[in-house]
Amino acid sequence: MYLILYCRKILISTEDNEIELNEQTNTNKLYYELSVFNEIYKKKDFKHCYDLLDYSYSVMKVLDAARKDARIIFKADKSTI
Repeated sequence: MYLILYCRKILISTEDNEIELNEQTNTNKLYYELSVFNEIYKKKDFKHCYDLLDYSYSVMKVLDAARKDARIIFKADKSTI
């Protein structure tokens, strides 16, 4: 199982104090993501690889639709819109 931590830290605030939970101590934001990719590569876990690719593709489709809905057009779009 692979764990990708998406948030760098969590702040828990109460009336009296604030607690910071942070498991990501490396300042390079890509360190943890690349560590997971490295594990996937070493284990030749193609299923997980393709699951992540499918997820990335679905995110890009949503972003592309939102961009087009907002009428943000790039030069490369001129022939497709």
